[in-house]
Amino acid sequence: MSYFIPNLNVSSIIPYGDEVITVSQRNKTISKIVLEHIQGIRKEPKIDDFFSRIETRINVSSKNGIGIFGGAVRDWWLGKIPKDIDIVIETPYIKEILDCIDGNLLSKNTLGGAFFELCGIKFDVWSLDNTYAFRSGLFLTSWGNLVRSVPFNIDSIVVMLNGDVIEHEFWSGIESKTIDFVNRANPDSKFIAGRAVKFANKYVYGL
Repeated sequence: MSYFIPNLNVSSIIPYGDEVITVSQRNKTISKIVLEHIQGIRKEPKIDDFFSRIETRINVSSKNGIGIFGGAVRDWWLGKIPKDIDIVIETPYIKEILDCIDGNLLSKNTLGGAFFELCGIKFDVWSLDNTYAFRSGLFLTSWGNLVRSVPFNIDSIVVMLNGDVIEHEFWSGIESKTIDFVNRANPDSKFIAGRAVKFANKYVYGL
């Protein structure tokens, strides 16, 4: 199965030339793109069941405790197909997340969450409280700090399922086509350096 691609003219969305598009306008557009992709993949009953379980079994109100994070948001904006979809959930209860997967777990990820596949689409899901920067005490736990805790600017965005967008230096990286550090504190510097080179080659961005 391939990802659902909404009927959007991506080239007309990404700013070109002298056209001025405010961050607010970009956020509204990227929110629409991400939510249409999520609605599209939820046409698959197994995927819809997973999201429904999260929405009903975990105590999140008005979908403001579930965010689509980082790479998938960036790739959908750029008209690419992401290798997986990162989901962050505002709950301290990892077991609740694992219970929602219903036997489809491939592995536990390094942050204690879950990596799994449904209908040919890979998901990486974890608790907001258990991301590295929060668990290690580098930042206080919040959605605003989540986008400040990632290594690179082109990952520093989350789109909530209620449509809200939280970002930090994401648009500056996209506009300048430059990969820059947001947070240098990471225990695996070699991995981060390799990831930066990989991103630069994939997106033809500068470092």
